[in-house]
Amino acid sequence: MKKVLLIVGAVIAVALVSVVWICKANDTKNKNNPIKLGNGSSNKNAIIVYQKGRSSYADKVAQSIGDGLVKDGYNVVLNQPGDYLEKDLSKYDLILFGSPVYAAQTSSQIKKYADSIVNYGNGKVICYCVGNVKDKDESKEFMNSFNGKATGAFKVVKSDFDVDKDVPINKIRSILG
Repeated sequence: MKKVLLIVGAVIAVALVSVVWICKANDTKNKNNPIKLGNGSSNKNAIIVYQKGRSSYADKVAQSIGDGLVKDGYNVVLNQPGDYLEKDLSKYDLILFGSPVYAAQTSSQIKKYADSIVNYGNGKVICYCVGNVKDKDESKEFMNSFNGKATGAFKVVKSDFDVDKDVPINKIRSILG
């Protein structure tokens, strides 16, 4: 009986540690690390603010979107959310927010940054989530974090992205019309 209680206690402890580890993934503090794509000669500008995840998947999706936008004639800046980011986004024609999904939760850092933005200007705001589970699209709930500013949202499922790297940019093109 004592062994059974020890095993049950160990399983509960591992489960709790796992839940904390997963939930903290979307609350990680970021560093200012802007990546600029494009040659700077376009008059169309886009920013992609995305939360890094536990793997490189969120980075790969953001980079893929950025590369697609450059092909569509945009100058693009990619960065992670934080107090160092500008609060006036009026110089951008397209504003994208991306978040990994852990335990059905999106990034609290993105939500915090979105609350600090004072001016979206006329830029179109699109939200996206990256995750492994197909049967739930958290992007619609994530879109609600932007107080009606977001005009579209979608989810990129890893298995779809692994087959076709153009899935996210094609979804953006569809939203933009």
